[in-house]
Amino acid sequence: MRNKKVFVIMIAFLLLGVLIACTDKTTTTTPTTAAPTTTAPVTTLPPTTTAPTTTVTTEAPLPTTMDLLADLTVGNEGVYNLVASETKTAVSYNKHGFAWPSIDIEITEDISRFNKLTVTGKGEGVLLVRLVGETETYEVRFALTSGEVSRQINIRDLDTFLGTVTKISLIAEPGQKESRGSFELTKLELDEGTAFGTVLEVKAPVYNTNVGWFELDENTYDFVYNVNQSVTVNYTKGAGQGWIVMKTDFDPVLSAGYNTLTVTVSGAAGKSVLLKPNDNNALERRVDFTDANPVTVVFQGTFTKMIIFAEPGTESVSGTFTVHKQELSYQAPSVDYFDSVDFAEGWVASDPSKEAYTISYEAGVTTIDWNRDASEVWEAVKYIFPSLLEQQNVITMTFKGEAGKAIIVKPNGNNAYEKFVWFDGTEQTVTFKLNEPIVNVIINVDPDMGWLETPHVGSLTGTFDIIQAKTSYVFPGSLVETDWTENDPDTYDFTEQADGSILVTYTKGVGQSWVFMRNNFDATAAEDKNLMLVILQGTVGKSVLLKPNDVGALERRVDFVNDQPVFVWVNADAFTKMIVFAEPGNEAVSGTFTILGVYLTYEKPAAVERDVIVDFESGWVDNGDSVYTITEADGKTTVAYNKGTTEWSTMKYTFTENLSNHNLVTLVVKGTAGKQILVKLNNQYETWVTFTGNEQTVEIPLTYTLVDALIFAEGGVAGATGSFEIISAQVSWVPVPQDITTGWVVNDAGTYTLVENVDGSITITYATTSYQFIINNFNADAVLGLNTLTVTVQGTSGETLLIKPNDSNAL
Repeated sequence: MRNKKVFVIMIAFLLLGVLIACTDKTTTTTPTTAAPTTTAPVTTLPPTTTAPTTTVTTEAPLPTTMDLLADLTVGNEGVYNLVASETKTAVSYNKHGFAWPSIDIEITEDISRFNKLTVTGKGEGVLLVRLVGETETYEVRFALTSGEVSRQINIRDLDTFLGTVTKISLIAEPGQKESRGSFELTKLELDEGTAFGTVLEVKAPVYNTNVGWFELDENTYDFVYNVNQSVTVNYTKGAGQGWIVMKTDFDPVLSAGYNTLTVTVSGAAGKSVLLKPNDNNALERRVDFTDANPVTVVFQGTFTKMIIFAEPGTESVSGTFTVHKQELSYQAPSVDYFDSVDFAEGWVASDPSKEAYTISYEAGVTTIDWNRDASEVWEAVKYIFPSLLEQQNVITMTFKGEAGKAIIVKPNGNNAYEKFVWFDGTEQTVTFKLNEPIVNVIINVDPDMGWLETPHVGSLTGTFDIIQAKTSYVFPGSLVETDWTENDPDTYDFTEQADGSILVTYTKGVGQSWVFMRNNFDATAAEDKNLMLVILQGTVGKSVLLKPNDVGALERRVDFVNDQPVFVWVNADAFTKMIVFAEPGNEAVSGTFTILGVYLTYEKPAAVERDVIVDFESGWVDNGDSVYTITEADGKTTVAYNKGTTEWSTMKYTFTENLSNHNLVTLVVKGTAGKQILVKLNNQYETWVTFTGNEQTVEIPLTYTLVDALIFAEGGVAGATGSFEIISAQVSWVPVPQDITTGWVVNDAGTYTLVENVDGSITITYATTSYQFIINNFNADAVLGLNTLTVTVQGTSGETLLIKPNDSNAL
């Protein structure tokens, strides 16, 4: 008799040290599922025609599998290195700041006959497999394990989509920009058979963030999570509660690399909500409902949280609205590293209803006139970029205004980037360097600044010009500016282009297969540099050979396969020169290629082992405005500050170590009771500390690689003075409890059905005959150091369940 029962698995936390063996494919009793069968092709009967000379042609059946492993190609970013053998392909990677570089397989035929994609391999980190169609994309991501695992991606129900697939991509550590690692694949194959064993389901390439909502004030917001993943919000706001909010924080790992946030909401006509991503004023959008139809708002940038105000500013009201969708996705940038965006035209008032500004544009110059009352001196003007500038990191602006008046320019509405411009009647240029995508620029026009030593009262009328406003990209490191020379006369010519690139024209005669050009680097500029970036562009079908330091082991051959720039990264202990061969080994040829740039920089070494604790209580420096006096003595650092007219001055610590294995910052600090410091890691992740007057310990979990740390004393308060102590500061690794409720797969096709419930539990329906099972392979890195597994289950009375950690009979 076949059993058919239902039970619920709810796994609270995984604390696991002994489970690492689960990272290999299980050795549980061999599945009883029969191997998939393929129907034999129907044989065509001989024709009955009387013509004896007619030849019958039977169309050969299409193969039941398609091997993809031999067709891997890498992009121009220089991120991946492939080493292929007869049995496997080994991949090493260094992301070098690229969040989504891919290894691609071009698909040139209809693959709709296939039911699964098998990926067999091992390694470290997360691997994303993406199927790209003409109008749709599906993907699946999974953690690689130290032991080889065969995963079967189910694509049985995607026939129409599969007929449009143009490529299949593999992305290591998706969304992460600074990761390094390796993995190897022994199988990458499309198959007509049915997926079984470790089965993975594909989904659209988005991250659903419409979960985890909570209220900041008790009994104000109530959330109902619906089956269709929408959330119904009921709110009740009392007296004095005009600005109460609801909030959700995004998972920093799952949100990494996404740059587009799409929110769809609906509510009763006459009601409104205010959407405020990242709790950033510059990003907020108000939605006024005019009818019951949903309204969609799209934000671009890097996102960590969402805050929503129901009926903002209004108290003693109640109502209901629905968040139909809130999801993160990735949109490829429309502006690349070598472009520049001019944004002198297109400025608007932040609040046009105030009528404080008149903005005009003529002959390349934007003129901003203001005529306002005293309540409007902090009203701003802004420029919102129509597309996300992910591959731009510098803003250059030139202004001219009336002497004695001032503006505050704030890229991305971020205080960390703001600069004051005090007009002197001449043209004045300011430059901003950002470490995040460029989204907007906000300008506060001659506001009241009462915190200054000589308080400034904003003027009610005035004018200024934006003469230049443009973006660009500056690559990390020092640009090599020494001249290129030819080694043999009349073989290489060099022409500097308007954008600073070098056009190389070469002519090689008979017997000149190996003539070359060279650049001897300036010793001072190259000092302490261990990474070289060379960016080239050339004619399809041509090639060059790079030979850094004239050392054969460092050679890199570049074959131009498209007209896009090619990035070449080379590591060495030091760099002294570069030798370049155009079309190496070929004589009597000519052509051109362009050197877009050669940069020398310092790259941190391999990651520090996770059991090494890194101390950083000493080594802090003032960030440049002489606010902080830092004294190191008796094993601690004492910081005295006098902020003068500044609000957001900071002190900084830059880590020289690669801390990608570490996950916790622990600070022991002491300061004057009631005063505060803001600790800001990687200039992005903030933690406020309010001093108690005693030593206090602050722990900050890390889900990213720590690069630097900033401390703002009494952030936002001008004129503040005081002192505090850093008694201890450490970066370490600690085991983190893991929730592994999800990630289950069916080992034997047709024996189990798994359904994820709204509350996070899993309902499992089974029809088994013997020892068929479901399995969850854990991420070895994530579970390292954990030693307790807690499982909570609920099922039909009288039935039994066998739980087998590590596939071990003893457990």
